[in-house]
Amino acid sequence: MKTRKIVIGVIVGFIVWTALRFGAVGVVYAAFPDGFDEAGAPTNLTASLLVLFSTLPVSVVAGWVCARLGRPHARAAGGVLVGVQVVIGGLVQLGYLDLLPWWWHALFFVQLVVGLLVGGALCREPSQE
Repeated sequence: MKTRKIVIGVIVGFIVWTALRFGAVGVVYAAFPDGFDEAGAPTNLTASLLVLFSTLPVSVVAGWVCARLGRPHARAAGGVLVGVQVVIGGLVQLGYLDLLPWWWHALFFVQLVVGLLVGGALCREPSQE
């Protein structure tokens, strides 16, 4: 049962992160239609920063969902989700290495990891009374 809860938490957390991220980026695309090139990379600073800083709230929500579904093994589920997101995020970021500055990638990963961990920490275990 432990493994099942962790796997469900990680899968749903990943899906939630992906859906929210696409939604957030879609909103920025709609607000700044001329702010992106053909490859989808932001071409102006405002669009770039909005896409970048949407990472933190999206990650907090996904971390919370993962931990909630992974209970009572929330820490393990959160740790696995962080690992999965860093690997998948790294592979995606490889496609944008030449399109965005190094600081953008660094801040993306910092927000990703911190957001997932904070989201998991916000999902407290029920008190043992």
